[in-house]
Amino acid sequence: MNEKHLEAKAQSLIQEGVALYSGNDTPPSQKQLNSGSVHEISHQQVVQGVTALLLQCNIASGSAGDIELYKLISLYLRNQKVRLAINGVLKDAQI
Repeated sequence: MNEKHLEAKAQSLIQEGVALYSGNDTPPSQKQLNSGSVHEISHQQVVQGVTALLLQCNIASGSAGDIELYKLISLYLRNQKVRLAINGVLKDAQI
């Protein structure tokens, strides 16, 4: 299997798992997004992506207590000013 085929298969399996878990079968965007177009990501795509992350990492909730993953990911991807600010924090953190 070549890399493109593996990527397509993995995306299909992730989509199937998220749809099974959430009951929402919204297909992924056919357009690959990059730093110039990532702001076009839909709210539903963000929800599906965070859901996949939560399931994979066995995290109970994406919005509880001091955890705001849905808001963080949505703002990071959809708002360039927020993305630059967060990137500055990450750079300063020197992880």
